[in-house]
Amino acid sequence: MCDTMLLGSHFRMLRQVAERGERGMPASELVPKREYRDFVIEYLSKEGLIQVRRQGAGGRVYITEKGLRLLRDQDMS
Repeated sequence: MCDTMLLGSHFRMLRQVAERGERGMPASELVPKREYRDFVIEYLSKEGLIQVRRQGAGGRVYITEKGLRLLRDQDMS
């Protein structure tokens, strides 16, 4: 589980990434505002909830097994 607090918006983002499955999604689509994107993506990545694969100027975001477990636990409570 995560040691830090996640907000409702973080869970919404994780659900969006999970819905995309193995295709992942562009980081710019997940967090449109550039000034927030690096901070949020880095935070979720450090928590081990997402994985970022850099592509050109941006990157694609994929959910990790830890992220999927967290969503399942959240849905069960």
